[in-house]
Parts: sequence; C-alpha cells; structure tokens
Amino acid sequence: MAKRDDDDDDKKPEPKKKGKLVPILIAVLVLGAGGGGAAWYMKKDSGSDAEESAPKEKHSSFINMEPFTVNLAVETEDQVLQVGLTMKVTSSTTAESLKGYMPEIRSKILLLLSDKKGSEINTSEGKQQLRTELLKTIKETITSPRVEQEITEVLFTSFVIQ
Repeated sequence: MAKRDDDDDDKKPEPKKKGKLVPILIAVLVLGAGGGGAAWYMKKDSGSDAEESAPKEKHSSFINMEPFTVNLAVETEDQVLQVGLTMKVTSSTTAESLKGYMPEIRSKILLLLSDKKGSEINTSEGKQQLRTELLKTIKETITSPRVEQEITEVLFTSFVIQ
C-alpha cells in the first residue's frame, strides 16, 4: 500500500501549547503566592491590633506563708499536721496590703487547722475542702473589699500528717 500525502498532512505536529501554558501557570502561582502572603500579613497585622486593644492579663503574685504546725483534733491517737501555704493574689500591691493582716490571718488559720481530724483531711477531697475553707477564712479576715477580691487561691506547698 502506498502512503498518501493526505495521511502525512493529518500527522503533522500540532503547534506547541506547552510553550504558552508554562508562563501562564507561573503567573498564576506568583499571583496566588503574592495574594496569600498579603492576606497573611494583613491578618497578622490586624491580629496584633486586637491583642493591643484587649485588656492585658494581670500577672499573679504569690505570698509564701511560714509553715504551720498544729496538733489535730484527737481521733484515736495524737496527730500533728505540718502544712506550708501560699496565697495567690492578682497583683503585687495586694501582696503588700496583706502583710498588715498576716498576724490575724495566721491566728485564724491555726484555729481552723487545729479543729480538723486527720481522717478528714487525709484524702484529696478533704484537702480540696480544706483549701476552700482556708480561702474563705482568709477573705473573712480582710476588711478591704478590693484586697479580699484579689485573693484568688490558697495553695499547699507541703502537707504532712504524723
């Protein structure tokens, strides 16, 4: 069979479309990256404004108290509790204000602790309940409403029952 010239015309290479496609793809990628970068920068910039306008979180201060050693209420035998406490307050000015109340606070804490039985405060739930009672006792001792509100927690730094 003889080849016809018409078949050769059909098999002529098509013009290269890849030559036009590559620059278009590069342009789309560059524009997309530029737009994404701009959006990220704008979002980051507007986020910092929101952070600046939001009220800043207050830093807590901690007041370490001297350890307490008390005889617990008698159950079956004499028991002694040695506990270290730290008060968490919302500002350093509150910490300074509390120094004047410290003798009265210590006295009331000693009375509260000496009324407890070892079995009441030996469990996690008992310790948590004691923390709540200690916070309430301390707040009741303070005569300044502002200072009272700024005491947020009572933390145990040591806890030994013997």
